[in-house]
Amino acid sequence: MTPAELNVGRTAAPAHTSSEPIQPGVSNNPALSPAQLGYNGGLFGIFKGNKPEAVPFTGEPERQTLTQPPAGYQTPSPNFAYGTGADDRQPVATHTDVMTGKELPN
Repeated sequence: MTPAELNVGRTAAPAHTSSEPIQPGVSNNPALSPAQLGYNGGLFGIFKGNKPEAVPFTGEPERQTLTQPPAGYQTPSPNFAYGTGADDRQPVATHTDVMTGKELPN
């Protein structure tokens, strides 16, 4: 291709009309920052876990293919919340003895 053919699809960069410096965070770019998308943690925020949330169970989804579970298999137990809830289990106060393989109280 000739240089003229390569330049057909190129567009010029918009001219900077103001002599003021560009302010951080002010842009015409449609890309959103992580904070605008709801990210507010650091690298180690993944180890803290999620906030508990529970929603009411409204019904099973309609079965579309034979590989999906049959009716009744996706219904949660009425004894537990539908969603991620708080971990109410009591910590186990035992440790495993390496020599015998048995659990012993602390």
